[in-house]
Amino acid sequence: MPQYRSPGSAPQFSHGSRANIVTNGQLASEVEEITKSHPMEYLCNHPFFMVRWIENNRRELLVDAIDPKPGEVVADIGCERGHLLSMLHQRCPELRRVYGADLSRHALQEARTVAEWEGWAAKAQFVHCDARSVILPDNSADVVISSNVLDHLPDPQEGFDELVRIVKPGGRIILNLPNEKRIVAAKRTLLRLGLQRLMGNLKLVTPGHLHYPDRQFVRDLVAGKARIRRMFLGPKISLVGLCVYAILEPTK
Repeated sequence: MPQYRSPGSAPQFSHGSRANIVTNGQLASEVEEITKSHPMEYLCNHPFFMVRWIENNRRELLVDAIDPKPGEVVADIGCERGHLLSMLHQRCPELRRVYGADLSRHALQEARTVAEWEGWAAKAQFVHCDARSVILPDNSADVVISSNVLDHLPDPQEGFDELVRIVKPGGRIILNLPNEKRIVAAKRTLLRLGLQRLMGNLKLVTPGHLHYPDRQFVRDLVAGKARIRRMFLGPKISLVGLCVYAILEPTK
């Protein structure tokens, strides 16, 4: 079982955690820097075609897992530049409302620009906040999404508990997390084969990742707070399961 930090204590996590004490100011600064220097869009435009292929497939699988429906309210916690909300609007223009929350002001400004350009700004609200203290009311969304966020938090449980608070009873929580151990192993293989040029600007360990999520990581997070409807590894074309996906239903 993982051990999560109590207030004022050092965070501990059993699934390959690299987390040390990270102050709120440090986290905000790191998120802003990562958003500017390592945006998710880089993977979609990576010089190695396989990276582009895997990232595009990851996003398609995530939208399929979310399965947006007309009239629903969707909240993306850690929305970065709004690429996922844009895809959800394209999949289901009849969404009633979308919320995007992020700790990066720079990313939120770009997300607003995307929403205005694509014509869905009228139903969008973007909020600047920490994923551990989201500025949204209780039970405010039918679907709450956390994609590549919880592994950046010193205490992932704090972030997950916010997802449970925000989602409506009977709603859906969608998690997408990097299976970092397998990602690092794949990168090491490229390095051993002398193919480091194929990594482009990618680092061996992704900046800002404090934990190495896997399926047990998800089971421990949701214990007693949500039921796992489905959990699987993907993208399908990566063969080694570079991401963990989970579709959850809150037990409240």
